[in-house]
Amino acid sequence: MSYTQYNFKRDFFYEAENAIENSCITFITGPKKCGKTVCLRQLADAYENALYINMKYDFDTDEKRNDVVSRAVNSIANGQKIIYLIDDAEYLALPDKDIAKIAGAYSKYDNQCTKVVFAGSHSELLEFWGHIACGGNASFIRVGFLSFSEWLSLKGMTDVSKRAYADFLHGCKEFCQGFDNTEKYLQDYLDETAELAEKPIEYITGAETESVNVNNILNVLCSSLKEQINKANISKIHTGELEKSVHISNYDRKNAMRFLSDNKLATLTYITDKPTADPYITQKFLKPSNELYRNPEVFSRLRLTVDYPMFCIDLINSATKVANPDKISDDILRIIVTADIRSLLSCSGVFEYENSPVSTVFIGNSGYSVEVLLSDDIAFSHSLDSVPEDYEKIILTRSREEALNNVRLIPYYRFIFDRSVNRKKVQYENQ
Repeated sequence: MSYTQYNFKRDFFYEAENAIENSCITFITGPKKCGKTVCLRQLADAYENALYINMKYDFDTDEKRNDVVSRAVNSIANGQKIIYLIDDAEYLALPDKDIAKIAGAYSKYDNQCTKVVFAGSHSELLEFWGHIACGGNASFIRVGFLSFSEWLSLKGMTDVSKRAYADFLHGCKEFCQGFDNTEKYLQDYLDETAELAEKPIEYITGAETESVNVNNILNVLCSSLKEQINKANISKIHTGELEKSVHISNYDRKNAMRFLSDNKLATLTYITDKPTADPYITQKFLKPSNELYRNPEVFSRLRLTVDYPMFCIDLINSATKVANPDKISDDILRIIVTADIRSLLSCSGVFEYENSPVSTVFIGNSGYSVEVLLSDDIAFSHSLDSVPEDYEKIILTRSREEALNNVRLIPYYRFIFDRSVNRKKVQYENQ
């Protein structure tokens, strides 16, 4: 089957081309169904000497999977000009050892002709194994679902506007083939994770499934959305499924949060009024051995936001029954935009400022703030007084764009577009 039918190429296709040119080994990681397989198929069509292999579906025995690894090692030893595009790489017979075996072959033989690309949906695992086996001798490309800027390119649009962003929110699902709803998506992910956990893998970090089930994960997601809806005082909508949340232990909540974080589906943020707080507190909290979850004060200050609008829209639609972008209230829009903005900032070293009643203020401990205000009247801004004077301040407005002293006013849809161009998730001050 030729994938030239997919005329549209995502930004990371070109990143992958560049990585193949400059690295012997490349890792492409990201959530299920975000487009990795399509990208590999497009790469297979783009290169005459490329071979696409799916470790999950092309082979029914580990013996056959081992043959692929041996073939790749022989190609490296003989200097063969070939590109191995290995999809669902976590389904190698012994993925940690097989990746190390291929990396070891490059160390043994001076070969720049053979290229190997590993792709998979269990990002934490593949990145961990890749860094252990390859050190700095591999390229790592972390991908996500279709971004706002890619959506505009796909549709041939140049209008960066509120209307275009609303269309993106309700249209990005079209590009994700096989996505029915969030619950089924998460259940499929959990089933795969449980299957991987049965493998004799030495470095199993990120694949534990104890105390994690789809109901707990949905409960954590819906509880977070319900909390944000209550904060916005949205009293006129029926919250439906969000009202069905049941009590689960903090231990189970932590494991659900960790599952979402490990698979790059959600981001955890610490709420504080002190920008000098520990920048790595969320990473420490999520470690299996850490018992910060036993501290109610710490747990109450953690905010979970969904990384991709597709899931946020699906969960909110199931709760509010609002499917038309024109009928999204400003408060609901703020919840979706806030989650989208948070996913575009650094995972660590970013805090949510406490006691901001009408907006959400994200503060980077390296000296900047981004306030999701969604109003052109900055008299309502909370960051002007709460953020240290020497910090760079960005206020995301409804449509107003200008610079006022040390404050930049940017329409929220323009900020999201600029941040998602070329899919660069770097801290703002490094752009």
